[in-house]
Amino acid sequence: MSFVLNSMPLIALAIIPAVGWILVYRYLDYRDPEPVSPTTRAIQMGVFSTLPIFAMQYSFSHYPQTNIFSFLQTSIQNPILFSIAFLLFVALVEELAKALSFLFLIRHQERFFNQIVDGIVYGALIGIGFGIAENIYYFAKAVEVFEYTENFWAIFTIRSFGTMLAHTLFSGIFGFYFAKAYFAPFVDEESKQEKLWHNFRHNFTMAIRFHATFFHLLPGYQKDPS
Repeated sequence: MSFVLNSMPLIALAIIPAVGWILVYRYLDYRDPEPVSPTTRAIQMGVFSTLPIFAMQYSFSHYPQTNIFSFLQTSIQNPILFSIAFLLFVALVEELAKALSFLFLIRHQERFFNQIVDGIVYGALIGIGFGIAENIYYFAKAVEVFEYTENFWAIFTIRSFGTMLAHTLFSGIFGFYFAKAYFAPFVDEESKQEKLWHNFRHNFTMAIRFHATFFHLLPGYQKDPS
């Protein structure tokens, strides 16, 4: 019971800025706003997309022989090259999880996916859900170390207004280009599938590059490899 009570403030702190970002994207989609049901499902898919990342962190922490970061650190002596490899790996895993969640959502909510801007909206909502779950985890870590001091609030500010926005942009860009291919005119179904697959690879690679570059430039940013 005490664990639940202690977690409630952290959950609230993760959700409050997320609500602000949701309202921003709904405002930008004012011409044909998405219904509440698929909007909620998109956020839920974003939250669920963090499960592989947390499972990986659990595995690395409890089974050191599976820790890819330790392998990279021992294999790559140059700190700059290690940083690049580290960030690219993190970006690959996170963006793949969000991209697959996006495709799953579109497949099961296809009747609501009727214009290009919907790719941005649903991609951004998945990014918001991902950011909520990630922020709860990192806020809990920050409270353990700093309690509710200025260091904690600095982390809260960066993750709520920097990291969460970044996640919405990365998955929103992926969704935009996927939607462009999805709604483009095709001669037949085969050419449509070929175009969608080509765009998936291209936009997924773009999302990884943006992700790795953003978190490389973010001051003091370090993913927790444990």
